[in-house]
Amino acid sequence: MSFETTDQLAQVFTPRAIDLLQVIAQDEPVSIREAARFVDRDIKQVSANLERLEEYSVVEFEDEGRAKRPVVAYDEIDIQLPLRQSPDTDVASA
Repeated sequence: MSFETTDQLAQVFTPRAIDLLQVIAQDEPVSIREAARFVDRDIKQVSANLERLEEYSVVEFEDEGRAKRPVVAYDEIDIQLPLRQSPDTDVASA
């Protein structure tokens, strides 16, 4: 994936989003509600965070009855941030 600007990268991979990704990868919550409990945050905030991460294919959801189970298919995310721009490269890519 790539981002047009570093601001866009920072909007997706906020410290709270990174904490949430780590919890999902490590603790494997069975629902968005459980993920919110694990990070001690409001479910609406966590849900919005997860929807944004889903837009960038960082998180997927599996239906578990009435619940949506967030899943992270990656063990790690490498972020490359070039300091010198060439005309044919994006500002930031992950």
